[in-house]
Amino acid sequence: MALSEAKLRKEIKNAFKKGRELRNDKPKYSKSAIAQFFAGAIVDYASDAEIQIPAPSTLLTTTPTPTVGIPDVTPSGQRLKVANPQSGKASLASSIAVSFNAMDAGMAIVTPAVVAYASTLFSFKNASGTITASGVPVMAIPPVLAPALAVGAARGAEDDVVKAMATIIHTSFKSTLFTGVGNNIAPPATGPVIGTLM
Repeated sequence: MALSEAKLRKEIKNAFKKGRELRNDKPKYSKSAIAQFFAGAIVDYASDAEIQIPAPSTLLTTTPTPTVGIPDVTPSGQRLKVANPQSGKASLASSIAVSFNAMDAGMAIVTPAVVAYASTLFSFKNASGTITASGVPVMAIPPVLAPALAVGAARGAEDDVVKAMATIIHTSFKSTLFTGVGNNIAPPATGPVIGTLM
């Protein structure tokens, strides 16, 4: 599927919509609940993150035969989907709630929280689970959300704020470099996998 800015925009828009809902002329949801909605928007978006095994493949056979070290062509160019997108959600939601409660106008508290969340996307696999990769994702461009919020402060339309937020966050995730080790169970093969999230 891969990361989709359009999906992120839709998810953020839904979080904004829930944040405006009223019950008996009072906000329907607490700041903590709204923080969960925003974290959920980011996690739902990140759930489609993929990495790609290079082509030609960097995975080499490991069976103890004369073919040891021969590139395994099976995974060449295959995309692996993130296997653990929910693991950092609670921490991300907590940081967003802290930002809301602190009336953090530029959402500066959220920036390192999103960077930290991206670092939890360390495990990827194909649909059958036979080809996997584990490693370290590092977000190169932190998502500074102040410009998006400035759109709203200047009385810009909510859709423009949502679009700006989605673009900033999407750019940051697409800048995330994954460095790790890939494995194929049959034939046994292993090797480095390096590339940005897709």
